[in-house]
Amino acid sequence: MLQRLLELRPYAFHTCGALNFESIQRSRTLRSAVDLLRGTEYEHLLRARRKTPELVELQSGMVEVRDNLPLRRGSVALDADLTFEDFLYELNSRVFLWPGKASG
Repeated sequence: MLQRLLELRPYAFHTCGALNFESIQRSRTLRSAVDLLRGTEYEHLLRARRKTPELVELQSGMVEVRDNLPLRRGSVALDADLTFEDFLYELNSRVFLWPGKASG
């Protein structure tokens, strides 16, 4: 099944804004929000629902942490031991790639 997916969608895409693209080009690394913000004054953004994008200044430069406005408490069924804030942190600990073809 994986082989079939790779045949149909041999490319992986990551979407980001121009500001973050500059940072990615400099570091040549895709990093999660947790990797970027843990231990900074912006760590509170990792467990909060962001209604707007947040510009943050890190030692490596400015980055934009995107909003998660479409995500609403109650729109996802969570395990009993997982809070909504824990779920947001888990999402922020990942980098998302989307499968595609050479044309997009």
